[in-house]
Order: sequence, then C-alpha cells, then structure tokens
Amino acid sequence: MPSYVERMIEGLAAVLARIAARRKSGKLDDAEAELAETFRRIAGVIPELLDAVGAEAVAAQLTNPEQILALSDLCSERAEIEAVRGDTAGAERWRRHAEVLRGRVGRSETGAS
Repeated sequence: MPSYVERMIEGLAAVLARIAARRKSGKLDDAEAELAETFRRIAGVIPELLDAVGAEAVAAQLTNPEQILALSDLCSERAEIEAVRGDTAGAERWRRHAEVLRGRVGRSETGAS
C-alpha cells in the first residue's frame, strides 16, 4: 500500500498541469496560491521559507527522494511564474532552488514546462 507521501506525489503531475494552465492563461495569483498549497502538502513548508533558508536546508529535512524531486518540480514551476511576471532575478533564484534539490537526489535539470 502506498504511503501518504507516495500518494501525494502521484497526484503531482495533475497539480502541475493545473498550475501551468493557470499561469499560461494569466491567472498568476491563482497559480501561485495552488503552488503554495502544494508546497505545504508535499513538504510541509511554504515557498517563502524555502526561498529564505535555501533549498539545501529544506532538502536536508526531507527523507524521501521523491518528495525532494516533487519540491524541485514545484520550484521550477515557481520560476516560470516569476518569469511571466517579468521578475528575471526571481525566476533565476527559483531555478537554482530546483537545481539544488535535483542535485540532492542526483538528477540533472531537464527543463520546465
């Protein structure tokens, strides 16, 4: 039987698709709100905390590699939202967070949607 974390991660693809659709339709606040809720459900943190303390510190508290990869995917989507808003520095910062998280589990950046 899958664990709670495994079930949450299985639904991540659908959540990321909804967030991306909202981003692409210009509903950035809605996209960001769902993204923040998903951060909390997957990893128990809010995006602002990860941004403040760094991805490495948050990843150090997580034991499940799939959970870390899910968080990385969420950071990549946050980067896309920041890019649409025109915040290139913010977008780059979130891309770096995603890369750090992927590096924790040995997976390289493959790009965001």
